[in-house]
Amino acid sequence: MGLSKPKIVDFAPLIDRVEGRLSSLTTFLNYGQILTMVNSILSSLPTYYMSTIKLPKKVIMHIDRARRHCLWRKTAEVSAKTHSLAAWDMVCKPKNKGGLGIINLEFQNCALLLKHLDKFFNKQDIPGVKLIWTNYYPDASLPPHACKEMGSFWWKDIIRLIPLFRAIAQITPHGEDSALFWKDDWHGTDPCFAEQFKVLFSYAAKEDISIFGFMNDQNLTNQFYLPISPQALQEWNTLQNLIAHVSLNNEDDHWGYKWSHPGFQSKQVYSLFYDHLSVDLPLTFIWKSKCTLKLKVFLYGF
Repeated sequence: MGLSKPKIVDFAPLIDRVEGRLSSLTTFLNYGQILTMVNSILSSLPTYYMSTIKLPKKVIMHIDRARRHCLWRKTAEVSAKTHSLAAWDMVCKPKNKGGLGIINLEFQNCALLLKHLDKFFNKQDIPGVKLIWTNYYPDASLPPHACKEMGSFWWKDIIRLIPLFRAIAQITPHGEDSALFWKDDWHGTDPCFAEQFKVLFSYAAKEDISIFGFMNDQNLTNQFYLPISPQALQEWNTLQNLIAHVSLNNEDDHWGYKWSHPGFQSKQVYSLFYDHLSVDLPLTFIWKSKCTLKLKVFLYGF
């Protein structure tokens, strides 16, 4: 990885490796064996790249073409047209949600890159994390996601994932200015205060104030545009009761997550992309059955 953003041609070795795995022998495999090959080999080849940088959509398109060709093809020629038995978006869904469980590379790329934000916001003792905080965010009065984009092409791609990261994060504030008072989920009351107290938030003078900055100055004159409405005043009293027990110290904030397992897990993030889909009970029964994978894929297509 250089100082400039990689071009499409720079990913040619990756695309060639994926297409090079399309052996003519796969034409003699059944759909169950081909599905295993797509998931275990072709989908795993870009993992190292996706853990480091955001892949361009055109690169993902080329890799998906090779994976789709491997799954449905009838000839050994990569350029030959194939007749897909199901839409690609559909087969990329999890098996219990109506798909074949093939990894969606765009979603997987985002899930893998979020680990960099986990290290960054938790201020892990890593040289790269220290370098970013020191060079890009020397002023600790504003959280990083309240500042304008800055830094290298790599870091800009990472910080554009902050809205997704904040949606899955649960912050425990201690005293650092790494989280927003109004817009981040830090009090354990979902949704955030900006959504919970909409009328009061409409009077806020500093919408992007940090938790530390608000807790140290709760003067109505400094925090809101006066006068405020009676409903806003009622919400202010409710908000004060909620944050009355909050105490801050000089330790780093802790960014946890809304799932039950401790620590960041890319697998959990990936599953959230399909969390809104309902479970397909007949297909769940098929995939959990003890018949061979060949028959399971056949029943899926049937």
